[in-house]
Amino acid sequence: MNIKRKYTFNPLTRYITKGISERIPEPIVTKLWAILDTFLKTKLTKDYLQVFVLKMTPTKIQIRHFQEEPAYEHEVSLEITKADDPHSVINEEEIKIYIIDDEDHSTMLLAEEY
Repeated sequence: MNIKRKYTFNPLTRYITKGISERIPEPIVTKLWAILDTFLKTKLTKDYLQVFVLKMTPTKIQIRHFQEEPAYEHEVSLEITKADDPHSVINEEEIKIYIIDDEDHSTMLLAEEY
């Protein structure tokens, strides 16, 4: 018997890991949750694992959001302002972030923390 689970990524039970807290600026974390919330409003089936790949350029952050099952992908580009420059915190050109829903809570973590 195959039971379909409904992953809601409940805003009341969302957490971030120490790695996210230390390496990703709060405005970027907030933007990732907002991108997820926009996706949650669609009628598409949600996977328990949501993946975000951030690519840094001198003037933008390219964010690719995807899930594997069922396949979904969306890209967003954020302009970087001098007052909100994440380069001072994010040293990598590319960083992968997961948001995992285990039905009780959702956790945002760096891929290497998985």
